Amino acid sequence: MTDVATEYLGELRERFASLRGQWERAAAQVGDHAFFAAPDAETNSIAINFKHVGGNLRSRFTGFLTRDGEKPDRDRDGEFIAAGDTRASIEAVWRGGWSAVEGALASLA
Repeated sequence: MTDVATEYLGELRERFASLRGQWERAAAQVGDHAFFAAPDAETNSIAINFKHVGGNLRSRFTGFLTRDGEKPDRDRDGEFIAAGDTRASIEAVWRGGWSAVEGALASLA
């Protein structure tokens, strides 16, 4: 019989991986211009969403068992500015956030 906690943790890992994959497949369908384009003045671009979610994941999941909430080195307001960023630099923030999630989940038993 499977341990409920182990089963739940496996489902959680799969769900996070699925969500990451959906975002990445969607972003792969657009070129750099569309990646950085905001549909209107009240909507963030794909780039800003990637940068913000990546920053949030890194902040929330780094040391999540010992240090709750925002980390002092997070520049949340800066996550909503893409001027001077490249797609590669934003994708690096994204990967950094997911690395923190994956590390946190790997540490659980």
